Amino acid sequence: MGGLGFQDIHLFNLTLLGRQVRRLINNKYTICYKVLSSKYFPARNIFNSKKVDRSSFTRRSIATASNAFKDGFEWQVGCGDRINIRTVNWGLE
Repeated sequence: MGGLGFQDIHLFNLTLLGRQVRRLINNKYTICYKVLSSKYFPARNIFNSKKVDRSSFTRRSIATASNAFKDGFEWQVGCGDRINIRTVNWGLE
């Protein structure tokens, strides 16, 4: 029948937008991040973007993806130097 075999094109689009959100979070020295952050999230938090009356397609797309993935981006371990292993709740209550 042809086609690329996507079952849910909306979910696929949301996944690709989520990758862009992750790139914006991890690459804060790119020109794209600097331009978007100065206009849409001046507090440097992509999950709390500024409300704009007439927003662009880019801003709406990033806001949709960040709202969908907000729960998954709670915190990252990274190098682990700022995590106190004695006080952090590891889910073993």
